[in-house]
Amino acid sequence: MSISEEKKRIRSIVHQRKAAMTSEEIIDSDIKIQENIIKLEEIRSAGTVFCFVSMKDEIDTRPIIERLLEQGKKVGVPRCIEGNNLRVYNIRSFDDLKKGFFGIEEPLESCDIILPQEIDAAVIPCTSCDRKGRRLGKGGGYYDRYLSDVKFSKIVICREKLMLDEVVTDKFDVAMDIVVTESETIRI
Repeated sequence: MSISEEKKRIRSIVHQRKAAMTSEEIIDSDIKIQENIIKLEEIRSAGTVFCFVSMKDEIDTRPIIERLLEQGKKVGVPRCIEGNNLRVYNIRSFDDLKKGFFGIEEPLESCDIILPQEIDAAVIPCTSCDRKGRRLGKGGGYYDRYLSDVKFSKIVICREKLMLDEVVTDKFDVAMDIVVTESETIRI
């Protein structure tokens, strides 16, 4: 089985695990992960934080973004661009977002670009990950391309029930520095 086929198989398993979670479990999971992210030293000391805007099937990051904005931090949100790439834009409120590529809320084009070297920490989504920071995304490679040569802390958030013992990777997959779940922060 190729790495691509194995990733597809694992995504199916993780999707089934997520479908088996109750709405109460999901809400509880979201709240605990949000709190753990806000408490992280890498986030507390950061001046500029890159954070994805969650879709309905992902861990809710809106409260994280809201807290970062309240704390006066510069918040960068990704926007999909040509060639399966990302660009990060500064938002000052949720009014700076609109539905974009794949129905994902993205920053308005009028927002200022934030360069990778300006970012101190990033909160990254996953379908699943393992305790070694190996992340399984949705398959587009957007984050791996963006994160391939950055210096900031890469923090992936994952529900414990969706964690795997091992995530298969290829040479283009970028490992994370920190994994945050409901009950644990794993530093790689």
